[in-house]
Amino acid sequence: MYQKILVALDGSELAERAIHYAETIARRVDGEIVVFSVFEREVYEENLMRVYLEKKAEELRSLGLKTTVAIDYGDAADGIVNFSEKNDIDLIVMCTHGRSGITRWITGSISSKVIQESYTPLLLIKTGVMQTEFLAEELCKILVPLDGSKYSEAALPYATDIANKVNCELILFRVNNATELSSYLDPEFIPGWELYLAQAMPDILEGIQNYLVEVKKRLQANGFKVRSESPFGRAAEEIIKYVESHDINLIVMTTHGRSGFSHWAYGSVAYKLIHGTSKPTLLIRPRPSILNSNT
Repeated sequence: MYQKILVALDGSELAERAIHYAETIARRVDGEIVVFSVFEREVYEENLMRVYLEKKAEELRSLGLKTTVAIDYGDAADGIVNFSEKNDIDLIVMCTHGRSGITRWITGSISSKVIQESYTPLLLIKTGVMQTEFLAEELCKILVPLDGSKYSEAALPYATDIANKVNCELILFRVNNATELSSYLDPEFIPGWELYLAQAMPDILEGIQNYLVEVKKRLQANGFKVRSESPFGRAAEEIIKYVESHDINLIVMTTHGRSGFSHWAYGSVAYKLIHGTSKPTLLIRPRPSILNSNT
């Protein structure tokens, strides 16, 4: 699933932080790394970038990793998306937040556009944060946020594929945000809503627990170490709070979609998450066909 890994670089030290993560995954899966950059047009600086990219590629080759170099032209985000689609890239790895380097990418803007347009899984690394324990055999914990929908479950194969390569614990995380809905109601309806919610809450809790147990059993049947968490609150806030306080190594979740009882607007949750956490986040944008799959 991660045999061909693209690392998007702009010539800056901040962007280079992504190399460590690509190297770690490639080593686990015996994959190939493509070090890649985009120019708006053919310019003299391209030669400097080719030298730079080849140097980084040679460093990876010296570690025994198959590595190639590629350059494209045009808009940076479009270049990343189009190259990935045309060259069967399995995973894009890039940093977010910052502006520097030869091509002067505004990496927050570029990563947001790639998230919106690419069906290739995207691993986002927060600049300024280097987690040397990433996918460490003895420490690995992968958190998978779910909302009860097949759309959110599309992240599970990507999480389990990584867990297959290392001794990982999968944490299924479903936020019970039923009480949050009252903030969207007209005040005159809130008392009635709160009464209804009090009556319905036992069934809501039971439904969430039954769902998590069912998913957990499926994964455990395949030999995975799994546990689940179901806190109350707002989805993004609870995910951020949990991952920052529980030594989570990686978040794996889908983005763009709206489904399940909790009505998570996945684009919004993902956006808040990547801006609010220091943890590496693997974002999966399932193709539309996932919405037509049998439940």
